[in-house]
Amino acid sequence: SYSVAQDGKVLASSIYPSVYFAGQGGTVHFESVNIPEIYLIIEKIVAELNYTGQISFDFIRSDIDGTYYPIECNPRSTSGVHLFLPEDHLPSTFIKNVNLDKTIKAKVGNTKTVTLAMLVFCVPKVKSIEQGKQLFKRILKSEDVVFNIKDLKPFIYQFISLSHYASEGKKNNMSIMSATTTDIEWNGD
Repeated sequence: SYSVAQDGKVLASSIYPSVYFAGQGGTVHFESVNIPEIYLIIEKIVAELNYTGQISFDFIRSDIDGTYYPIECNPRSTSGVHLFLPEDHLPSTFIKNVNLDKTIKAKVGNTKTVTLAMLVFCVPKVKSIEQGKQLFKRILKSEDVVFNIKDLKPFIYQFISLSHYASEGKKNNMSIMSATTTDIEWNGD
């Protein structure tokens, strides 16, 4: 989930499952869903802390009783921010003392993707024709979060970055994914 809060009140929120991801965690396809139980947990924590700022949670759902549990919280933006539409006016939630009639929620069913990451990290995981069809259907149905016809540089530079990390990975005998975080991840030392 991704939310924006001010003085203990949730002003904006998006909830999305992590179905397609790079490595073990980074979600690369986003589809807004409505899970009231998760929203209530976010609301309760934000209110209890009288929290102001961006806040993102990872949840896990119990196979036993279907209960959702927060397992990680980050006081920063996550890719759930991509699920808001321009008409949602998400930037208004960052204005101090903004008065909103209701919480801005990402439109259910809205989808976004990081196409290059889907192709690099998810296609190799496909184990059946049906899985492949589903993956490509999601790619084609979703707007790419990097591509913008008015500013192609980020889209082009992602290929340059991929090339760099592939080279680093090969040079250091590690995966592309490992190469992307080798300078920032904690390795136990």
